[in-house]
Amino acid sequence: MNGIKPMKEIIFLIEDDPKGGYNTQALAYPIFTEGKTLEAVESLPGAILQEVFDFEEDT
Repeated sequence: MNGIKPMKEIIFLIEDDPKGGYNTQALAYPIFTEGKTLEAVESLPGAILQEVFDFEEDT
């Protein structure tokens, strides 16, 4: 593939937490996070994905 890595599609589900805030999970990966605001949970997956896929590349 000439050094080009295929794209991976990851779908995130964001739900209201009954205790307040929001929960986020990736539907095909064991990635979960939570935040107090919708803006917080929308920004967290990008940072988490960077860590997860950097780790996969190293192994």
